Amino acid sequence: MEAEGLLHFSDKVRTYFPKLPAWSDPVTIQDLLNHSSGFGDEWGTMLLMQGDMDNRVDKEQLLTMLYHQPKPQVEPGTGYMYSNSEFALLRWIMEIAAKQSLPGYLKQKLFVPLGMSST
Repeated sequence: MEAEGLLHFSDKVRTYFPKLPAWSDPVTIQDLLNHSSGFGDEWGTMLLMQGDMDNRVDKEQLLTMLYHQPKPQVEPGTGYMYSNSEFALLRWIMEIAAKQSLPGYLKQKLFVPLGMSST
């Protein structure tokens, strides 16, 4: 997607989700990829709140959690903390940039051109 000019690793995450907290202003797509964004992990938070990973959160629930995160878990761009929430944000950013679902984009740009019908 970066090679196509649809997005750039240096893009600020708040460009795509402006309701994220002010502390996340410097966070880039690269920080999400490096697990250095400071965003809390949705599964860890769910375990603390519910004690059960069988429950699932939807997009709006996760975004609400991230929008109200009072401070970063690690200093953005400098620390490291694995976070599934970062991959959720990455997926949604990729869908915004591609203007289609991620599975649809991958099928069109990767799987069909490579002749992949199953894995």
